[in-house]
Amino acid sequence: MSTCVWAASGGVESVADPIVPDGCMDIMWDGTRLFVAGPDTTWWVPTNPPPGQVVGVRLRPGRGPAVLGVPATAVVDERPDLEELWGSVARWEDQLAAAGSVAGAAAVLERLLQARRANRDRPDRTVEAAIMSVRDWNGPGLVRMLSDELGVGERQLLRRFRFAVGYGPKLLHRVLRFQRFLDLLAADPERDLAATAARTGHADQAHLTRDAVQLAGKPPGQLRERARRLRSAQDAMSLAA
Repeated sequence: MSTCVWAASGGVESVADPIVPDGCMDIMWDGTRLFVAGPDTTWWVPTNPPPGQVVGVRLRPGRGPAVLGVPATAVVDERPDLEELWGSVARWEDQLAAAGSVAGAAAVLERLLQARRANRDRPDRTVEAAIMSVRDWNGPGLVRMLSDELGVGERQLLRRFRFAVGYGPKLLHRVLRFQRFLDLLAADPERDLAATAARTGHADQAHLTRDAVQLAGKPPGQLRERARRLRSAQDAMSLAA
């Protein structure tokens, strides 16, 4: 699936928790502002998260430019207002403000996305194939492997990949590999970190720690403590229900 609609309560995230790169781009509505969250290269924490619901539509890696009409490199690590990219979006903001519910706002964003898709080029299929290979890769020579596999010169591949994703295959591989680690940690916060590092393709726990600090702003041990807190909160909610 290339896109999904999501909602979060109490702002984009808790101010205590970093938002970690996932290779995606989002079009977001926070109740007053319609904006784009570009692909991140490192963690970030919103300084003034809005108090209410945030609704967004997530564009999978490589899909952003076909919807937004600008290279992904133009919005890397940025949060520009959508009108900076499209011009006036007042009619969409008016519809979102009048939606009255999260489901209503999500429906507006879905209509916005469909209207935009009708007038944009298709995503770069070569880059999409490269992204799929990046997900499964585990070894040396990533860019050369992609070039050989797809029959595209390395320079052209890197140019097209950065246009679509915002950065190169090696960084996307690190981002997706770290996301796999977070998924495993969320499923079982008590799992051994060294074994999890090996399972997710990290050379060793030191490499996992490097990625955790650079991409999440916290070492793996602190991320595990956060996963434990979230799991305890989920368990408490389940018991209360």
